[in-house]
Amino acid sequence: TLYPLYDFFNGSIDEVAIWNRSLSPQEVWRLYDKGRWKLLETYGNLSSGDDITHNMTSLPLSAQEDMLLLLHFDNDPSFGENNTHVYDWSINGNNGTCSGASCPYWNSSGRMGGAFEFDGSSDYFNLGSPSSLNLSENFTIQAWVNYTDPTGEQVLIEKLCDRFDIVRES
Repeated sequence: TLYPLYDFFNGSIDEVAIWNRSLSPQEVWRLYDKGRWKLLETYGNLSSGDDITHNMTSLPLSAQEDMLLLLHFDNDPSFGENNTHVYDWSINGNNGTCSGASCPYWNSSGRMGGAFEFDGSSDYFNLGSPSSLNLSENFTIQAWVNYTDPTGEQVLIEKLCDRFDIVRES
């Protein structure tokens, strides 16, 4: 019997991004700073007498030329997202899918908007094997992670010979 050297991820993940280069310390700090606060603002006393409320549901991050993947995990049906499909906001179209028991559970209380909760045993999104995710020597992976059980080594992103997964059990 072979035993894995790590435990499978148990917790929530939100706002996953991959760049095909190393980000500078200043760029990493700006990303952290952008995501420190959820934004909920209400503007009142408008000429119409109505209030406008703005609730930021995604990290204020747009696709960039050197970005390979951007998953907001907001379950936004206007982009075809649901409990079995996540939309890649980068220009690469590396959308993810899952089916049946392999699907994580979506909830609305993510870092920004929603997040997916992974059970630590069988949940993952399969992104296929796109050439855009053949990472070079230098790359950066960013994600907001909330561990339910922080013990042991846990896999968040895995590149197998035939596919790229966001959390996967072998």
